[in-house]
Amino acid sequence: MKLGEIAERLGCELRGDPGIEIHAMAPIEEAEPGTLTFVANPRYRPYLKNSRASAVIVGLTESEVPLPCVRAADPYLAFAQAVELFYVPPPLPSGIHPTAVIAASASIGRAAAIGPSCVIGEEVVIGDDARLDAHVVVYPQARIGGAFRAYAHVVVRERVVIGDRVTLHSGCVIGGDGFGYVIGADGGARKIVQAGTVVIENDVEIGANTTVDRAAVGATVIRRGAKLDNLVMVAHGCSIGEGSALAAQVGLSGSTRVGRLVRIGGQVGTAGHLSIGDGAQVAAQSGVPNDVPAGSIVGGYPAVDIHLWRRVCAASARLPDLLRRVRQIENALALREPKAPPSTALRTGFETRPAPRYAAKEKPLLGMIGKKGRSSGRAEKIHFDQKAIPVRADEAPPEQAQSAVSKPGFEAIDTFERRRLAPPFPHAARLAEAQVALTILVSFASFNHFP
Repeated sequence: MKLGEIAERLGCELRGDPGIEIHAMAPIEEAEPGTLTFVANPRYRPYLKNSRASAVIVGLTESEVPLPCVRAADPYLAFAQAVELFYVPPPLPSGIHPTAVIAASASIGRAAAIGPSCVIGEEVVIGDDARLDAHVVVYPQARIGGAFRAYAHVVVRERVVIGDRVTLHSGCVIGGDGFGYVIGADGGARKIVQAGTVVIENDVEIGANTTVDRAAVGATVIRRGAKLDNLVMVAHGCSIGEGSALAAQVGLSGSTRVGRLVRIGGQVGTAGHLSIGDGAQVAAQSGVPNDVPAGSIVGGYPAVDIHLWRRVCAASARLPDLLRRVRQIENALALREPKAPPSTALRTGFETRPAPRYAAKEKPLLGMIGKKGRSSGRAEKIHFDQKAIPVRADEAPPEQAQSAVSKPGFEAIDTFERRRLAPPFPHAARLAEAQVALTILVSFASFNHFP
């Protein structure tokens, strides 16, 4: 096909020789002479310099390129349309294979192709131009529209309703029992009969080995134009809105409501009985425990606003350095207590620290700080193991001085006093804020797994 003809059929602007012969489409890294490639992502633009392709599809705003080009408002859409121009589908079988088993009460439309070992149950209705590959099973009383396409080993369970132009890829199970049980007083599980059905509207495509469970009552519904990737699990009672798209390994728990034009990335999991609003987007590998407002973009676990999640991701890589800096500040301010015996130790997220109890005035250690950031020299007392120990040995009564210096923590506190390292209160406040921020970040990171 001539390049000029391709541009005309795509409705795009041509820059270059319209007589160039094109025989196939190719990715830009593998393009050979006679092929047409495309650039829709800026990261692939450097490949153009050494590409062997005969021509390239680019955006309208793309700068000059070293190849003849077809310029489109949406180069990715133009690429998809160009692929259709060159694609030659395999020959389709026609008629009903002699090994197929079709119930006498089933109704099959015109020009249907039923492959080897297919089984079609009682009172099934299938529209015109349907194609069922080998080993497809349709259970009794299912209703399927025209131009239905089922690849090998698809299973459509009883009383499922499927619209026109629906495609089910290999291994799909539509209408399997939902996961519903009641746990009795004895701990046993009693199955809840899944008496509902599944309704799939027109123009839906469902990927390989995806399962859509029937509802206990009512219906699990996949609305018009929705697209489900491979290995998606849709639990009983869910609803997926018109034009929504779910990537591979998404799992929707029971009674999840997905709105219109929602985009859900791979390996996302949702809790049951929640709603994802129209136009929302969920980043890959997120966990969704609560409702997602319409139009929002969320990510992480628990899923939060995407901008906050990105900041958390960036901050998590800095946690070791932040922890080191906080410890340095604590050491510089002599705020880290020496380790106490296990009976007086507090376990924190980072270290074991003693649990002091202060003397009668209950003033903290920083209570010894004067207005100018220096020690007031007062001999405040701090308790270890229920016994009061003077802060400074030289201020203790003679009979207590020797025993005092042998108590846990005395030397460190005495060092603190003699070195006069105590800061003014604003520094302590900033340290406290840093410690709180670090605790929040570590707590949040413990609930998130970042690849």
